[in-house]
Formats: sequence, C-alpha cells, structure tokens
Amino acid sequence: MALRFLIERYAGIPVVIAHGGTVGRSENRAMLRVLRVKAVPSQRVDWRRHDLVCVVDAQPSTGYVSLPEGVAADVIFDHHPVREPPPPGAFAEIDERAGSTCTLLGEMLLHNGIPVRQEVATALVYGMKAETQDLGRATTRRDEEVYTGLYPYANKRLLSRILSEKVDRAYLASFARALEGARLHGTAVVSDLGPLPVPDMVPEMADFLLRLREARWSCVFGSFQSRLYVSLRCVDPTMRADRVLRRALRGMGASGGHGSMAGGQIPLHGMTAEEVRAAGEELRRGLLAALRIRDLEGAVLLGVPAAPR
Repeated sequence: MALRFLIERYAGIPVVIAHGGTVGRSENRAMLRVLRVKAVPSQRVDWRRHDLVCVVDAQPSTGYVSLPEGVAADVIFDHHPVREPPPPGAFAEIDERAGSTCTLLGEMLLHNGIPVRQEVATALVYGMKAETQDLGRATTRRDEEVYTGLYPYANKRLLSRILSEKVDRAYLASFARALEGARLHGTAVVSDLGPLPVPDMVPEMADFLLRLREARWSCVFGSFQSRLYVSLRCVDPTMRADRVLRRALRGMGASGGHGSMAGGQIPLHGMTAEEVRAAGEELRRGLLAALRIRDLEGAVLLGVPAAPR
C-alpha cells in the first residue's frame, strides 16, 4: 500500500496490488475491507500489461513469489536475509536489520518528509504490530522510531476495528486441532493441523504454541490446496529459525524467514492422504534432527491422544 502510494503520487503510474495464495487471516481480511484496499490474486494479473514489477516482503529466489515464467522483479523491498543476489538491473532494498518490511517503507516516507496519508499510516502501523507482535519480536530502536513516527497519522478507530475483527467457528476449531494434535519433543512443540480452510492458520498457531512454558521452539504444519504449509518459531533470534527449517526440509520444499521465525511449503500434488501424512512425519523427523532432539515420540501436550481425523 505504501509503495503504491509512492508510485502513484510521484510517478503518476496506476498500480495493481497482487498477492499469492489466499488472504485468510481475519485481521488481514479486515484491513483490506476497512481500508478499502483492492488486491487481486496474482494468477488473475495480465502481466503483459505491466512493465514494472515490485516484490514486497519476499524475494524471488525463495520460492514464495508467484511470478510466472519470464517475469522478473524490477523492485524488491524485504527484511529477510538475502538468499541469492537480486536479478540484474533490479533495485533492491533488503535490510534484515529491520523488524519488518513496513519499517523500511515507513522510514522512507518519514525521512524524506513525505506527507503520509491516513490509510497508508494505518496499514503500516498494523503491519508492524502484526509482524513484530506489538514490537516485542526482533525489533530495534529503529522500528520503534518508525512506529512512533507513523502512529499519529494512523486512524486509531479503524486500527482497532482491524485488530478486533470477529472470527468464525473454523478459526476456533483450528485452535482445538492445534492443541489436540500437539506433541512436546524436549524443548520443541510440534502440531499437525491436517487439512485447512486457509493456510494463514499455520503461522498463527505457531505463534500461539510458542507461549508454552517448556517450549523454545514451535512448529505447526497443515495442508491446503496440494501444499503442506509449515511455520517455525523460536524464542531467540540468534537460534536462526530460517536455517533450521531449511535443514529440516532437506530438499522437500522451499522455505524462507529470519532469526526467530520461518515458513516453508512442501508440494503435495497427486499424493494420497496417507502420503500427505507421511510427508508431515518426515518433516517432523527432519526438524527434530536439525534441532538435535532425540525424543522422536514426544508427549501428547494435553495428556490425551488427539481424535483421529
């Protein structure tokens, strides 16, 4: 949203906001609705009509960017570690010292004295809160300064509506499955959510399970539209969740992230339900091996076995 504002204001070029996958998290859907942001799935974009492609909060080399064959990124804004050099000729602002990509874009607005529109400030403030868990995860004074610089321009009433968005029964059912299916392996809690209505539940449940007192790691995975989505969290950024997940996947799929959080996807095309379950167990074993945890069986978190699905 901030990048669209900059391009349209100073270059006079209309911008289409596209996203890969689905927008499943209730707060994210609320932000699009409340702030009246028009965003379209990337598969609906006619790329031939666009001569400038910008990638935000991701890098093409991670496998997380939904660009078709032959389409390269011209502009990249991201705060995750660099995996591969940007495409030749691309402008890349990649700074893993920032707690969020919203920090980079907000900083650009504030430091250049650009008037920040209310809806842009509201979106950036929400993005920083969501990415850093209210500035409590992987943040520095730099993030705090950008946040406090943007907050006066944000619409507090709309921000409250976004953060307090209602949830449906499927959301609550995901919490139940996360708890019922969780096993504690030493200092790592791992949960298989099974088939999902939206993949956004995976990172949200990983954040939730990391609150377990005994856990230093949390890993949650679940399947959606022929992919197994994986989220890994840890209590300390120096533990490098991104590197651990890369080792855990061992060529099974793509991953990305940074010190305290990482995500990945494993393709499941053509697999039976039993093969999907086996892929999840292979992921579990790979994670425990990467963490050097020998307790492969683990203990059921709630003390009772989960109901079969």
